[in-house]
Order: sequence, then C-alpha cells, then structure tokens
Amino acid sequence: MKKLITILLIFIVNFLFSQEYKGIGISTMYNLQTESVGFGLRGEIPVKKRFSVLPQAAFYPNFNKVNELIIGVGCNYRFYAPQYNKKIIYILANVAYNAWMNYDESYVLDATFNNWNLEIGGGFAFRTCLSPFIEYRYNIRWQEATIRIGATYYIKCKKRRKTKPKKQVKQNVDGEIMEEPDFD
Repeated sequence: MKKLITILLIFIVNFLFSQEYKGIGISTMYNLQTESVGFGLRGEIPVKKRFSVLPQAAFYPNFNKVNELIIGVGCNYRFYAPQYNKKIIYILANVAYNAWMNYDESYVLDATFNNWNLEIGGGFAFRTCLSPFIEYRYNIRWQEATIRIGATYYIKCKKRRKTKPKKQVKQNVDGEIMEEPDFD
C-alpha cells in the first residue's frame, strides 16, 4: 500500500508542477452519513476553457467514526453564468483510492482496508485569485454524501486592477502640448 500511495503522490506532484496556470487549495469536509469531519488538499489544472483536472488528497482523523485517507484524481466541468460575472457552477467526478484505517470496527459487511471510490457531484465557486468554493459529492460505492468548503489559490493569477484614465492632452494656440494636471 505504501508503494501505491507513493506512486500516486509522485504522479500528483509531477502533474501539478508541469502546468503553467494552476491552483492549490485546501478544504474542510463533512460526511453526512458517518458524521465525520475531514481535511483536504487539492490541485487544479485547467485543461480546456471549462474543463479542469484535480489531483486531491483527503484525511478523516481518528476522532471520527471513520478514519481514512483518500487520494484521487477528479475533473470539473464549469458552467459560466455571464450575468453573474465571477460566479461559477460546475459538475464533478472523482476516482480515488481509499485507505479505511478502522474498517475492522465497522458493521459494513464488505469493509476492507483498500477501497476504490467513485464520487459525482457539483459545486459553486467564485472566479478570483483566491477562489472560495462549496461542493456536494455523492460516493456511489458507499452511498454517502459529503459537503466540502474550501478555497483554491491560482498561482499565476493576475488581479484586474482599475486603471487610471489617461491624461487629457491639449494644445494651446501656439501648438504646444499641455497636459491636464494630475490631482491624485
């Protein structure tokens, strides 16, 4: 299992640093069925204008009913809402390896340490350099829902700054150029 986790982490790190415009994010998660709180890390690599790949890792500590480590890769497809300039709605899918550390304490019949998950869901985010998001995910295998709240920071993001209007240039009667005074 250590080899698999190492290979996945190398893949995720290599993939993250191979792209020009990328995001790195953190999240807090709440699993509605197990009533567990977890913490996550993610990368975001835009592939097309509306499509991104997201390497991710999540951990639910042992103070929860379920103690697990999840490492996977997801994808987002964004729907832009032009009337709401910076708001994005997206759908997502995620495939992940799940190391369920306290599976032996569970009453679930097919509980094992090594598991594969498939999640589908959707989210809402703001399109800014530090982009807050909220997601709803449904794990098809374990039939459980998770809510994630977090933020992604886009590394090569440039803030749009308000530009000062250009100075007015006038000519006097002699043809000399005169600039308007700058009162800023």
